[in-house]
Amino acid sequence: MKTLPRLVLLIALVLVIFLALLFGAGLRDPLAVLPAPEMNLSAEQTDVIIQGGRRIEHITLHSAALGDISFAVNFPDPLPEQKLPVLFVLGGLKYGKENIAVLKEMGANIIVGYDWPIPVHFPQGLSLLWQAPTLYHQLLGIPAQGVSILHWLAEQPWADASRISVLGFSLGALVVPALQNVAEKSGLNIGWTVLAYSGAPLHALFDAHPFIKPPWLHSLTSPLIALLLRPLEPSLHLPFLSGRFLILEGQSDDLIPATARDLMRELTPQPKTVIVLEGAHIGLAARMRTQLQQVIRICTVWLSENGAINPVDAAQTAPSARDAQ
Repeated sequence: MKTLPRLVLLIALVLVIFLALLFGAGLRDPLAVLPAPEMNLSAEQTDVIIQGGRRIEHITLHSAALGDISFAVNFPDPLPEQKLPVLFVLGGLKYGKENIAVLKEMGANIIVGYDWPIPVHFPQGLSLLWQAPTLYHQLLGIPAQGVSILHWLAEQPWADASRISVLGFSLGALVVPALQNVAEKSGLNIGWTVLAYSGAPLHALFDAHPFIKPPWLHSLTSPLIALLLRPLEPSLHLPFLSGRFLILEGQSDDLIPATARDLMRELTPQPKTVIVLEGAHIGLAARMRTQLQQVIRICTVWLSENGAINPVDAAQTAPSARDAQ
């Protein structure tokens, strides 16, 4: 029984911190809340794999403010003499290497996959309460980490800084608008952006998410979570972006409500291409392999047709992205 007052005090303290963060983030300019990216960071190569004419390096940038920033870089091997376009991929899996593994036969282009800083399995119960401030800091730091990677890439002798693309799939597409807004404010030009299987605003996605149980928790938690994550809210960043955009939607997406898809489509600036595909939310399960391959073909063709990447075999043989609209 002696531990009960301490437990109550701990919960009360965490709630106070949570509410302070919540209302502080909800009332300020999103760009003022998000951490700033860093440049000229030291880089460490932690792993190298060479297979199938590609070289995959795992790189970690060391930052005192943002923490270690890790990502995988997939090069053609050997590297050609000319500088190559860069595709920066944010997927729904923890590790960048896994998110870019499905992008095969990419020719003379460099593919980069971001390692999410948040844990694969979120802590539960009191552990979640205790770690909430750290998790919140990690979440808000994602755009700055991604932009720090882009600045590092733009400085490399093998990268064409004038041909940088950002591809967001599912969870990744939720943070791409904030990331690109931070990137453009820091002087980077993102010429081409893919937003696949995503939507806005955030509270609409939390309301519809089938894994938040029991159902009555939706109405209680989704507004609070959305307010807490307001600095990442896609609808606050989309109108300020530039470049060319490809939006991919699932006609029967059970995770992204139609109203959320419509709003993201509406707020994304021109020029934009919108393609609605048959099927549910995208994933890596075996039953979704055909759908995933179709998405990759469409992205590859669109990027190739719009000058974002060097032509690859898939872009030369697949149907035009315009034909899929």
